[in-house]
Amino acid sequence: MLSTTHPLATCPSIDIEDVLRLVSQGALTHLTLTSLLSAYQRPGVVVVPLTGLPPMPIRPVWPDGPNDGWARQFAAFAGDHAHSAGWLS
Repeated sequence: MLSTTHPLATCPSIDIEDVLRLVSQGALTHLTLTSLLSAYQRPGVVVVPLTGLPPMPIRPVWPDGPNDGWARQFAAFAGDHAHSAGWLS
């Protein structure tokens, strides 16, 4: 059940440092990957695991343009690696 005192809201497009700053200030709750805090340490921010949820697929995104070929090659390589490592069913 959603709280009526804390309605869902969206934020303007901001970078991850801003997201973590808002979380540490209590102004935002953010669903993210558990590995995020390994890369971005932020005092006052902890990861609380959500359990019982089905796996969530992730997809790479990139800007369209001259480097699109490199991004597509990376995505293909990552998919091949994930498949050969048994991460994909």
